Amino acid sequence: MALAALARETARSQGIPDPTQSPAVHAMDALLSVAFQGKVAASVDFSLMGEAGEEAKAKDLADAARSLVALARMGMSQDQARDWLEFLDGIGIEQKGTSIVLRGSVPEKAMSRFAATARSASREAAAEPPPHP
Repeated sequence: MALAALARETARSQGIPDPTQSPAVHAMDALLSVAFQGKVAASVDFSLMGEAGEEAKAKDLADAARSLVALARMGMSQDQARDWLEFLDGIGIEQKGTSIVLRGSVPEKAMSRFAATARSASREAAAEPPPHP
């Protein structure tokens, strides 16, 4: 199934009445292919590569990705989300011709804190209060 058709079907399944108005559909219309690779070690490194049909569409997609990262940064304060800010700082977006590459890394210390937070949330969820008589 083509990327654009998949995006339209997903939008319809989520109740979007006119899938052509979905940002995901517009992005998929511009993309011919997408690839992902990642490495999980002490840090987590990943790359998302895309190939657009036209250079102008690739530029628009890269600009949109940069805007999303900037919006995410603006929505966080230094104290609340140090780890997320480190993650966002580690994202790089490049566009050359019709190619777009998004690279990111989660540093080891941030990854450890994310894991500790997940373990804590898991323990809290497992320790539900006893039923009332």
